[in-house]
Amino acid sequence: MAMTGQFECGVCEDAFSSAEKCAFHLCSQHALTDVPLVQVNATTWNRDSHSLFNAEDTNEHQHQRLIVPVCKEPMRFFRNTSGKVSVKLTQSHLPRGERLESLHAQLARCLSSPVIESTPRSANSSKRGPSRCVDDHGCQLQEGDVIQFGRYKATVAQVCLTGEAQIPKLSAVEDCDDAVMAPSFACRPGSELPTKQVLERRESIPRCRICLGDALDETPGVEESPMIQAPCHCKGSNGIMHISCLERWLATRCGLEDRCGDGQYFSFNPPCCEVCKTELPVAVSVNAGLETEQVSLLSALPCIAPPFIVLSMPRSEARPFGERFVFAPSQNDTELKIGRSHDAQLRVKDVSVSRLHATVTLTNGAFVLKDNSSKFQTVVRPAKSQIRLPPIKACKLDHLHTASKVQLGRTVLDMMLLSPLGKGR
Repeated sequence: MAMTGQFECGVCEDAFSSAEKCAFHLCSQHALTDVPLVQVNATTWNRDSHSLFNAEDTNEHQHQRLIVPVCKEPMRFFRNTSGKVSVKLTQSHLPRGERLESLHAQLARCLSSPVIESTPRSANSSKRGPSRCVDDHGCQLQEGDVIQFGRYKATVAQVCLTGEAQIPKLSAVEDCDDAVMAPSFACRPGSELPTKQVLERRESIPRCRICLGDALDETPGVEESPMIQAPCHCKGSNGIMHISCLERWLATRCGLEDRCGDGQYFSFNPPCCEVCKTELPVAVSVNAGLETEQVSLLSALPCIAPPFIVLSMPRSEARPFGERFVFAPSQNDTELKIGRSHDAQLRVKDVSVSRLHATVTLTNGAFVLKDNSSKFQTVVRPAKSQIRLPPIKACKLDHLHTASKVQLGRTVLDMMLLSPLGKGR
């Protein structure tokens, strides 16, 4: 293993005193004369850090510097039991007898620049793969990205930059708004039945659990709107209700709150079934016969003009059923402050979150997340499994360009591109 201050060859693990010598070794000994090289500064922290990377404490971390070639075949990252990071072409190249843990990430070549991407086995996993570390330069947010502030996580539910005013996406990200089947109880009996037969028949007819009326009730004031199976986990007769009853019930409990009164910061507490404690969607698709109708359960929600972004906050002690936060800046210099401070528009009560942890601004037509030198940093798990290393113009070894900084479990890789693709030395 290379000592502190030395550079390690990513192919044979030999140590060198400078990046130039290691690059010359790769060209001469491994015949890698026409491939780009990436300097990887690996930092691994101890297992007893509660899955948090303390940026202020670097004494107990293990540091490495590797020079890795970007070959046609992906180079996969591994870590042994002592915390040493190594790079192998495939899993078959692993040395026998040595226990190596896969970091579920690989350095590959894609078009004009190298990329860090998930391995094929972990590409569809939501808990594995690389996460981009955010600094003060910022990271552009895309729909589906998962942001982690310390230990607290939030999901980018929607990013809307242009178009007409619309109701933001306020349902949970995992909700697919599946069609809700509506029983056909629209027809009424042509003649009045005896009282006993009516009672016997009504025992088998679904009854709305809110207004206690059924589809055959002709009493004035009883709802005549279609009955649906509630879009929650309630089953049987306990989950049947009128659409209009559900709309009025939700209108008394849910709404879009303007946090600062300036029309830029909105908070929405998702509706929840009081019986099964399941989050209810904002809209459902009701099937009645051959036709399908989209019905909004919260028709009183205001429309918001783009640009705006919706952040989905998970359940917590302060948010029993989560929260959807809408940021709609009226000017480019308006920012959304995230942290524990009372001055933060999006306040997160967690000990791993700094007072002013991060900010979100609208810059050049995109929402950019910036870290505010937080203690436990900010990372983004992108919706796409690839993190691209931007190409550079300079190809000298003394002009290093920080391309990307990613986190793989308890290891952080700070990668710097040393030479452009297709250029020899």
